[in-house]
Amino acid sequence: KKIKTMKYPISFDGTVYEFEISSKPIDKQIKPIHKFFKAPESHTVYCIRKRNTVKPLTSQEIINSKPEDHLEFAIIVEYETEKLVKGLDDPKSCMRSLITIKKNIGKDDWALVFISQGGLSSLTKIMMELVGNQLAYCLNVLESVLWFQKSWDTLTSDNINFLINIVNKWDDESKKPLQKANVVNCALGILKQLSSRKASPNIKNDEIWGFDCIHSSFCRHGNENNISPYKGLLLCISSTDLDMQLNALSIINNMLVLAPRDKCHDILEELLSLNITKILQAQIFIENEEFRKEIFKYQKIRLQRYCKDSKTSYDKTNSEHEQQLMELWESVNPDIKLEKRVSDQWKTMGFQGQDPATDFRGMGLLGLKNLIYIAHNHTERFRAIVNEQNSRECNDYPVAVAGITITQLLYTLFDVDKSLLLLNEFSSSDDIKIHNILFDHDCAFEELYCIIFELLNKTWDEMNASYMDFPKVNNAVKEKVTRVLGYAHTIDSFKGGCSFGAGSLVSYSNSSNNNNNNNSNSNSNSSPFNASSSSSSSSSSSSGNNEFKKNENIGHLLHLMPEYEINPTVFKEISRIEKTEVSKIVAEQKNYVDPKRDFFS
Repeated sequence: KKIKTMKYPISFDGTVYEFEISSKPIDKQIKPIHKFFKAPESHTVYCIRKRNTVKPLTSQEIINSKPEDHLEFAIIVEYETEKLVKGLDDPKSCMRSLITIKKNIGKDDWALVFISQGGLSSLTKIMMELVGNQLAYCLNVLESVLWFQKSWDTLTSDNINFLINIVNKWDDESKKPLQKANVVNCALGILKQLSSRKASPNIKNDEIWGFDCIHSSFCRHGNENNISPYKGLLLCISSTDLDMQLNALSIINNMLVLAPRDKCHDILEELLSLNITKILQAQIFIENEEFRKEIFKYQKIRLQRYCKDSKTSYDKTNSEHEQQLMELWESVNPDIKLEKRVSDQWKTMGFQGQDPATDFRGMGLLGLKNLIYIAHNHTERFRAIVNEQNSRECNDYPVAVAGITITQLLYTLFDVDKSLLLLNEFSSSDDIKIHNILFDHDCAFEELYCIIFELLNKTWDEMNASYMDFPKVNNAVKEKVTRVLGYAHTIDSFKGGCSFGAGSLVSYSNSSNNNNNNNSNSNSNSSPFNASSSSSSSSSSSSGNNEFKKNENIGHLLHLMPEYEINPTVFKEISRIEKTEVSKIVAEQKNYVDPKRDFFS
């Protein structure tokens, strides 16, 4: 029977030639092709396959192939990988083997065959012995191979300690920064993969997630070298290398997501002590989409604790909840004893009934924690607000209830409920919104809460409101806060946009009143809330109108030009300008002013 033959283009080492292929067994047709290409190994270890695949083709599969399949003459993958694994152990052929592995790693199933031949073990062994460019290349290959290995425990604790040592010794001032950056980047890439993976099913210790082993190694390295465990990661985020920033932040996010709640809190406290908030604030305008997703993940993680607290109902049988409530009472009324747990005394703090527990239903523990924050950190001003409302025979408002309302406002404006969603559950990239102001302070949410409390207190007096006017005041505050948050990127600019006059609120950087026992300076400018505001109810009508006018002019200007950060030092001058003049000036300046320049320079 006549065997039909056809010519097919087959490539080898950059050379392409057409060969006649028939339906005879392919192993009978390999030898002449091998002889033509002068291939180095025996013809018995070669096959014909499609480009970027590892499966040898039969004669019939070659005949049925299409031109776009790009047939190639290549060594059978099992033989090739076995040879490469042996080559890794030989210093003379190690680099050549690494280059070949990197070249082939993307082919279908090639990496799996390489791993089955012991390739992964060989890579983790030699990386401990290499330095410089060879180490960088080895780590780069290892990072690529690990994408095909779904568990983390293929690396030993010694391997992970080795990688963490590389990260923690990162220094932009090194003699060969480019070379060292490559090594650090690859080490970070490997740790990033491992930190989010589970162990093999047969693992016998408690370290189920790669996070557990990596976190333990970071802590152990920190203790041995008397440094913070995550100092190296924060240095990497502070670098100018985008890949380094991205990988380091991904590792941090993976650890925070997978850590148990108590351990997550400890990790976060350690990171905050290393100024991660300010470091990320400096990087927040990087336009790389992947990096912005990691920033957004970190923001989500920070907001999740507010979400969890809001969904935790106040429980009178929970001793910890009761202790926090007593803490609030003692912060506001240090010299007044609470006669009994359910008492009319709570009404003096602005709760609606004898038992505060009923007022926390809307915001759960979060409402209580925010009240405790302002009572601890802005003690004198908060006491002044409470005492001022108590001293009024009429036109007072329930302070504690107002605080819970402010908590709910911030909770809504920052979409805290969405913080529990996974990244792929957001409908579009528009929903991935980074709130720059949350990166201006470790407790930005709480500081904003305190500023809004002052705004509400002042708005109440300006509107000469009564108890029944509380919804109107609340709506006015909500409208203003929403508008100011639309352009304010820092707490100081938010404070400036919300304040009634330039001097009513001082820089937040001096705001924390850590010494809660210092009761003698209630009128001091070091307070985040200027004490002059506490007497606003007794100030003259004309004074109140002047303050209101100042605020309107400044707010109007900020509303017209939201793209500009306005220095508080110009507020005094702005207050002299009529509102119509402000509009005119802005209209004229916008025609030629450079948006990147300070409008007031």
